Amino acid sequence: MNQIDDDCDTLIDDADPDCNEGVIGSVLIDEVRYDVSGSDTGYEYIVLYNTTEGDIDMTGWDIQWGGTSFDYAAYEIAGVVIPAGESLLFGGDLMAPAPDVVYNFNFQNGGSESDGIRLVDGPGTTLDTLIYDSPNTNGLPGDGGLDPYPDEMCAEDAWSDTVLTRDELHTDTDDCSVDFIISHTFWCEDIDLDGFYDEACGGEDCDDANPDIHPDAIEICDDLIDNDCDSYIDMDDWDCDCPDQDLDGYTHDGCGGDDCDDWDPAINPGATEVCDDL
Repeated sequence: MNQIDDDCDTLIDDADPDCNEGVIGSVLIDEVRYDVSGSDTGYEYIVLYNTTEGDIDMTGWDIQWGGTSFDYAAYEIAGVVIPAGESLLFGGDLMAPAPDVVYNFNFQNGGSESDGIRLVDGPGTTLDTLIYDSPNTNGLPGDGGLDPYPDEMCAEDAWSDTVLTRDELHTDTDDCSVDFIISHTFWCEDIDLDGFYDEACGGEDCDDANPDIHPDAIEICDDLIDNDCDSYIDMDDWDCDCPDQDLDGYTHDGCGGDDCDDWDPAINPGATEVCDDL
């Protein structure tokens, strides 16, 4: 049977929201990162998931967010089709790997009362809402016609450098406290297991492939490697700018030397221990 694109929007039958009411309500907010260590700008993101068997053109849809209301800001989606059964990552320009759609969000960070994010289609129908933290002092509306959204149904407030995410089944009960859990971001891992996340996802590790390089490491004069991730290297780094300050023949231990006090010539590995509390 031939299928006809009657309204010339390039979507046919089941793939067209106008022809399948089930499609309209089945793009979900699947994961959100809204609180990043340091500056949030460039690192916040939202994942949208298409639960249907048809591609959906989201042109003209809005991602809206706020605290006292949902009119703090909105991102209008343009020229974006979300494939059937797949997700799209909308996020900041500092993320690595790069998101599918680049936009620098400025979501609210929670912390004292409810904040929210919602997905609204072109005609203005709210398709999905995430309300997080409590109490919902300002009465933000939620899914299921709940206006205001109950405090006990708000998702837990994700602490810095974690995300709110649905399970692998993309469960949607309209109860955010059930549907969303706190987890680590899916694309940002501590690859070298040194306790620090990569700078590309808002962390502090300047080389997440080397466990000996991280902010707590000691800078060593080792030929142009920034061991402690402070953006200073070797002789430009105070920890490694180490002439023999006290001229006792030893450089200080902070840059690979052996002198535990490079300001006192009487203290060095060649000195004789004296019972003087030093």
